[in-house]
Amino acid sequence: MSAPMVFSRYKLLTFLACRRRFQLRYLVQQPWPDAPQADEWRLASERGLAFHKLLERHFLGLPPLPAEMG
Repeated sequence: MSAPMVFSRYKLLTFLACRRRFQLRYLVQQPWPDAPQADEWRLASERGLAFHKLLERHFLGLPPLPAEMG
């Protein structure tokens, strides 16, 4: 006999957001992919911000900053 499920706030929010995700994660116990590492997120965010700044300067008719030319 399995132990009764403990419903945390996170589990309840998961259920309210997506019942299928709740089913797969907690009832079927399907392995879930790991979240990307914080460093990967930070690097991707910095790269995206730099790209948007470059495009903004381009469409405003401004030359790229020296750091953006590399």
